[in-house]
Amino acid sequence: MACFPRFSERPAKENRYGFDFTPSLDNGLGWGLRNDMRRDIITFGCGEPLVANYLSARANESPRMRSSHVSSGFPVLTRAQADVRNRCAEESAHWRIGMRRCQPNKFLPFDNYHVAPIGGICPASLKDAAKLARTEYRGGERKLRHGVALNHIAKSLGFRGGFGEYKKEYENRLVDFMREHGLETRRDVLAPYPKSAKLAVRLRYRQVADRLFSSGLAAPKRIFAGADIFDLLKVATATEDLTVACGTSRVGPAEIRSWIPPANYSIHGPEGTLRIGELTCLHNLAGDQLCDSGDSGRVVAQLYRIDDTKRKSLHAAGRILRRVLDTCPSGWVEIIPYNDRLAFLKGPGGGYEFVFKRLRHAEFSQDVSRSRDANDFALHLYFEYDGWLEADEHEAEEAFYASGGSVATYPRIGGELLRAHLIRTGKYSPAVKKAPVREGYTPAACAGRQLCFSKLVTVGQLRRFLRENPEHVTHGESLEAVNNDPSDLPAAVTWYDAMAYTKWIKRTRKLPVRLLTQAEYLALAAGLVPGQITDGEVEAAREQRLCVFFDPHGERYDGHPPYMPEEEFARWQLRYDSVDNIAWGTSKTGLKTIRSAYFGEWLLPEGAAINGLFMGSQYEVFMRSQDDFHLTRPSAEGAPFPPCSAGKYKSMKIGFRVAYEADWGGRK
Repeated sequence: MACFPRFSERPAKENRYGFDFTPSLDNGLGWGLRNDMRRDIITFGCGEPLVANYLSARANESPRMRSSHVSSGFPVLTRAQADVRNRCAEESAHWRIGMRRCQPNKFLPFDNYHVAPIGGICPASLKDAAKLARTEYRGGERKLRHGVALNHIAKSLGFRGGFGEYKKEYENRLVDFMREHGLETRRDVLAPYPKSAKLAVRLRYRQVADRLFSSGLAAPKRIFAGADIFDLLKVATATEDLTVACGTSRVGPAEIRSWIPPANYSIHGPEGTLRIGELTCLHNLAGDQLCDSGDSGRVVAQLYRIDDTKRKSLHAAGRILRRVLDTCPSGWVEIIPYNDRLAFLKGPGGGYEFVFKRLRHAEFSQDVSRSRDANDFALHLYFEYDGWLEADEHEAEEAFYASGGSVATYPRIGGELLRAHLIRTGKYSPAVKKAPVREGYTPAACAGRQLCFSKLVTVGQLRRFLRENPEHVTHGESLEAVNNDPSDLPAAVTWYDAMAYTKWIKRTRKLPVRLLTQAEYLALAAGLVPGQITDGEVEAAREQRLCVFFDPHGERYDGHPPYMPEEEFARWQLRYDSVDNIAWGTSKTGLKTIRSAYFGEWLLPEGAAINGLFMGSQYEVFMRSQDDFHLTRPSAEGAPFPPCSAGKYKSMKIGFRVAYEADWGGRK
């Protein structure tokens, strides 16, 4: 996966550390290490590498002792050279072991849609990162030269003049800076506890980087990175004016038990009450409750759709949390800025990590299940967005509920709230691809936009797609079992098949097509959307079946087949019952669909399927719950259909149509 500077693989001279101290140039450090001894030589997160100790020891020897090593093949090192090689060895070793044990957790995006994993700030680590910065996320981008990548990384970390100047500053200033501030050993200072520990706080490196470099606020002196929740409760018992309770009983430090669920505990003070179960909504850096900036600052609670009383209660809880943290002896990470784009996080015992501007915690990945708009926004958010993500996400949530949003209308597609917020605030302007009106597409004005939409994709069109794309493999039910019908009838597909078809149309017809959203579909279906739906109408629709099953022998089967193994059910076919009895409906805009409770259409986002009769969730059309369908008409987005099904397992067929934004200036 990664291209690292090579360790020497030649036979090593044995000693008690397993080193080969013969000078070697092939590892970038000046020393050859036995390949099979790397794990023993380098202690990840628990101390300095032994090679660094060796270099420092040699630097402190007298000239006479060092001269004796020269005759033995050892190089002579000054103290400055030893410090530089010390840091280089430590960071490079940390990078290699970190890559072997887990994936890197710091990535730097490039403006030309490349990304580099940053494993350290020494020259060897930056060279490693430049070698890996060759993956492209958009077709047609030029290849990234190694020197260009190195210079970009150095400048992105705040070093002027490219990699050459960075290397000089690293050797002449940065190493001394780290020594002066006691930055001794690379450690994961934000996660010093095992994953099984019950922590009061869990933060990520991007949260810290965004707060330091993208918030526009003064950098805090310290950030609270986490502590065991039961240790924090014991600290609270010793804090003035605070008491700890388990249930309704007040407890002292000796009565706090780790086997009792943390949610049973609460901390009480003059301000109010901090319930441990609500602590997770305070795990953010959008507020100041975890930041030591010289005062308590403001409290931001990430809990939404609450009244003023609850909001005041959470703010009081945040102030109590801050009082406890101020007296907590552990869990704090010191912030040590180096320049305007690079800072160090210092933990206990000289452990440190670093963060930089525009840090990303994961490598970017394309998602074929996302729409074009969603993929474009994901690209923007990863490669171009330079804001404070945590604060923007918080504001997006608040704006959604303040404008009348609810859990039922909450968008299923990931990032949709943030996208709408950034568009509304002018921080993101989506690129809209348009095309002229083409034959076979109906133009219509919809929600302030000009759309062109197709008829329902037919069985014949689907068969042509499958012939021209023999490599296509459906993700779910067999397409043959649900499309043995006349070629002019609507095809039944899975959501993934519908997405594959749209990509094929994009490629062959050069049209920016996609599936419709629910809002667009309901607007285009004007005149077909029923007002009040009665329970009797739902029951009558249940009796008017659209399709009929045929067993593997071709025999008609009335009703839905009994339960059977999946591989046997796959051999049964589902066909339209009678072509003449299919009820069609046409809206005021020209949208034509099948008016049956057993027919639906795929929409965006993934799994959204709308019923052609009641214009609600296809999945919930016959579901009986506390609230009947005819009273609530569940949203297609909020109650999705399994995207790997074409509807067969519920005696239904789910088709689709494609649409695109149109330029009505001309027709072709």
